[in-house]
Amino acid sequence: MLDGIDEAANMKLAVEEFVTKTLVLIGVPLLVTSRPEGIRKRLYSRDFVIMNLQPLSGDQQQKIIEKQLQENLFFKHLVAFSRARQAQEEAYRSSFPESSEERAALEELPAVVEEAVAPASEDIDHEVFAAVFFCAAVRLLASVGLRASSLQLPQGAESKGHAGQNQDVQKRLSIHSKKLGIIKADFVCPTASSLASLSKTLLQGFTAAIDGEPARLQVVRCQSYFRDPGPTRLRFLRYELRLRYQGLSHTAQVQIHHEECLTSFRQDSVPRVNGKSGDRQGSVPTERPNHSGKGHASQEFARLLTNTGSKQCGP
Repeated sequence: MLDGIDEAANMKLAVEEFVTKTLVLIGVPLLVTSRPEGIRKRLYSRDFVIMNLQPLSGDQQQKIIEKQLQENLFFKHLVAFSRARQAQEEAYRSSFPESSEERAALEELPAVVEEAVAPASEDIDHEVFAAVFFCAAVRLLASVGLRASSLQLPQGAESKGHAGQNQDVQKRLSIHSKKLGIIKADFVCPTASSLASLSKTLLQGFTAAIDGEPARLQVVRCQSYFRDPGPTRLRFLRYELRLRYQGLSHTAQVQIHHEECLTSFRQDSVPRVNGKSGDRQGSVPTERPNHSGKGHASQEFARLLTNTGSKQCGP
């Protein structure tokens, strides 16, 4: 048996000549292995049966590497991350078929669009603005046919905002607002069409009457992760909103997710990212607001999302 005949370096040609023109002619039984591109097949085609090995399955590859690396923790996380990426791609293709109008429109969105905007008011009541945001968000969701349960806290807040937990959601929104200086929430949509419709409604601006006073949600910064979802492959929209109420303003950061994609992501997430313990892959990366950019987010995004309908709630 000659294993790895292609690894003979500068002796490879001489070894092949010896095998095919000497050993074969004197009748020596031979089993020769090589990479497919490492040999001159014409030398072997007459006297050898040429066979190709089947590729290893994912599980077989993992078992071999685990045996070599002896239960290496980093490799386990790498495998988990790879499976999470694959699950994300499958969930995305299932929820957003390649021929769908929603997928085409969302993937055409520019990565980042910003509008210059004045900073949030300094002297605001975080509890009041958390309650105003919650009420406005629930009415926004209702305007596109979504339930209040579509408003969720980002993972790590340990609450999913069902109808019986409204008070708890408002309280946690207030806590985050005081701690971070920004309201954070997720909008989780059950279908691709509802996600596109919600996005379009937000980009046009949304106004709802809260205790007789208009509360206005206006997009000031847009980031799309549909065309280039990054290493996690999780596709979503991130909007920074200016919430105006009673002459004051506050900032909210919302992420708009598709339910199936987000559920798959959370189920398959790995416990470490970049070697930092405690940073779960299920927590979508966030950043502090930056309002230094210029542009016209609402007009640009709304133009691209013209295939979905929405209903505006007036003051």
